[in-house]
Amino acid sequence: MKFVGQDKNGEKVINCLRIYGPQTVGEVVDHLGLDRHRADSIMRRLLSKGYVEPTGEHRKYNLRSAIVYRWVDVEDSEERGPMLNMYERARAIAQADELIGWLRCGYTKGQFDPFRVLRVQVGA
Repeated sequence: MKFVGQDKNGEKVINCLRIYGPQTVGEVVDHLGLDRHRADSIMRRLLSKGYVEPTGEHRKYNLRSAIVYRWVDVEDSEERGPMLNMYERARAIAQADELIGWLRCGYTKGQFDPFRVLRVQVGA
């Protein structure tokens, strides 16, 4: 995760939610021993970054209703680079050409054609 190096308390909160499951801020405070206000600000920061989300349910905690938060698995998506294999590229282009050809002139009378109106509008 990106914030791990900069935010040690955020890492603790995320790991707490990973291990113990969905929890309220008060339950996180009980597990980690953090200050209530500090844990609340950490949870709001994690919520704004997308690492945590509310589950939509409320639990009674210290005679009050509290929002239950859960950890969201936000991993950096792997960026797909260009196709290195020229055969893969040629095959993908051939499949695209075949699809375009089918869409342009693939209508036979009596068969359902979802692109009929589109072809008339485009003028093909």
